Amino acid sequence: MPSETDCQKYWDASDWLSPVAILEQWCQGDRDCWKAKSLALVSACERGEINYERSDGKTFEDPVLELFRRQLLLIERASFEAWVIKIEGRNPLNSPTRPPAAPKLTARPAWLDRGDSVAVAQPVPQPALETATDAGKDDQATATAKVAHPDDSVLPSVSSQALTEAFRKRSDS
Repeated sequence: MPSETDCQKYWDASDWLSPVAILEQWCQGDRDCWKAKSLALVSACERGEINYERSDGKTFEDPVLELFRRQLLLIERASFEAWVIKIEGRNPLNSPTRPPAAPKLTARPAWLDRGDSVAVAQPVPQPALETATDAGKDDQATATAKVAHPDDSVLPSVSSQALTEAFRKRSDS
């Protein structure tokens, strides 16, 4: 983070920072410091001590070190400051320590907001046999049934023998 510039107030207002911006401020150009602290920063992210996210908006997880190398890592300022204060006893970013940002709101599926109890998993309605017009005859292959559809309409009766013949004809062709 550049110091003493017109942009400093914007850096101070940011909830998310790139590791490069943090390390520039924290290490003051010392390359050995940069190496050690960048590995410590990555390790703290991997252990969950510092919150981070991808800058490209993708949701799949890559190793933190790979995100750091590809400059896709964003560090949550508040969790970084809490972590570094535990180690050093001070905030190296030269900005006032702030409380964590409000949690991000994610989009909810529309079906959760319908206001009915459908949000709870319900079994899928299955057609039920309403009547069997020829049940009880010796030849069950000729039995027909009216099938009640979930919306209470009755589908036309079709004999099972007719269905069997239709499938045979289809498979023969």
